[in-house]
Amino acid sequence: MVAFLQEYTDLNDKRLIAERFSVSLSTVKLVSYGYHNLARTNAKSIEALMKLAVENCGNTMTKAARDIKTFEKLMADEMVK
Repeated sequence: MVAFLQEYTDLNDKRLIAERFSVSLSTVKLVSYGYHNLARTNAKSIEALMKLAVENCGNTMTKAARDIKTFEKLMADEMVK
């Protein structure tokens, strides 16, 4: 979970979640980095951060798929010349 949260969330994501759930930014960061344990007081915020990470991952995959198609089209157009 830690690697996934690190890969697909950034400081702005963590700040947004901290503000939304009235949890300190440092708590969200420390739990997401695996330095502190999940607790009842921060569980909802970390759950929201995990959902945001999944959304960000999906967006990354979608963008990558579009970029691949664009690149393949560019290569095909170059080969025709």
